[in-house]
Amino acid sequence: MTDGQDEPKTASPEEAGGRSDDSTLPAAAEEKPAAARRFDRRKLIGIALMAVSSVCVCFGQMCWKLWADKYFGYLALGLVLFVASAALMIVAYRFGQLSSLQPVLALNYPLSLIIAHFIFRESIGVTQIIAILLVSAGVILVAGGWRRK
Repeated sequence: MTDGQDEPKTASPEEAGGRSDDSTLPAAAEEKPAAARRFDRRKLIGIALMAVSSVCVCFGQMCWKLWADKYFGYLALGLVLFVASAALMIVAYRFGQLSSLQPVLALNYPLSLIIAHFIFRESIGVTQIIAILLVSAGVILVAGGWRRK
């Protein structure tokens, strides 16, 4: 048995003002990834809202095309879709920067070609397919700029 004098008493890391041995990262490094994830999530919400806005614009324009072809009921639906698109854009701007959210609206171009082909039976050539792929890739590159180091 020992009388307590043989072993010097050491303070625990918490008592000495340090951290426990449970964690190997400093407190600031632990919090930073969570903040970065929160930023990414907010930006993704903004991008998603802009993409839905782009879809609303395209379908609104499709309704106007149908209205021009003598389907009169589609005028009001097209207007509703345009108003919904504007409202979504306004909300989306709360979640990111204009420079990364606005280019998402360029999805109107490939989506318009796809609608024209499947709804109105318009033909799409190889050049237009390449353009759809390039515009889509450009939107991904510009809007995906949150992964900068």
